[in-house]
Amino acid sequence: MTALTRAALRLARSRLPDPPGAGVPQYLSPADALHPLSDHALWELREDIDRELEARAYVALTDALRWHLRESGLFDHDEQPAVAATFTVTTRHPDGPWWDEAAVVIRYADGFEQTVDFAGTTVDDELVELVLGGGEHPEPGDVLTVPLLIL
Repeated sequence: MTALTRAALRLARSRLPDPPGAGVPQYLSPADALHPLSDHALWELREDIDRELEARAYVALTDALRWHLRESGLFDHDEQPAVAATFTVTTRHPDGPWWDEAAVVIRYADGFEQTVDFAGTTVDDELVELVLGGGEHPEPGDVLTVPLLIL
């Protein structure tokens, strides 16, 4: 692992919360630095890091969604919690997909759905982190549904 990769991982860990029930894993021990890693070991390490970052991005996104729904009084409908948020890709951009923040559909446990405007919030940034971290490349018109886990 290069110094640049370690620095990027530290930065990502500082920006994103830990996934539930997980501590920060130690990928490499000091002894590993004395021996070169095989291509297979490097590939597994890269996959482990990708999974951790995707899990952290997912937790950050769902936390942001739930927080903004609570702040706006939209987390519950007839005492039933929000269970999913659906986003539609509107355009592609070099920095990642763009979503229609003003047309996010929130589905509740009782089946009720309503459109919520998340414009001006951090939800869009968290969603882009999740999608790009997961290696997805959505195109305009693609729909992403995010379960809103109750932790």
